[in-house]
Amino acid sequence: MSACEHESVCPLFRLFTMSSCLGIWKQNYCDAEWRRCERHRRVGEGQAVPPNLLPNGRVLALPPGSHRGAP
Repeated sequence: MSACEHESVCPLFRLFTMSSCLGIWKQNYCDAEWRRCERHRRVGEGQAVPPNLLPNGRVLALPPGSHRGAP
């Protein structure tokens, strides 16, 4: 299966590749079932994507000042 085409611009993908603990997200969504990724779905529909939106649709609590625009 091909990887998600949004890898190069997704801030969570960068985090997933930097941490082996977060690698499970990368394996399950970015590399495999990216069509189930809520971030991917929203980008495809032209919707805004919060930087802390996880692939499963849950919102990750981020430290203050860490919010940045993203797909």
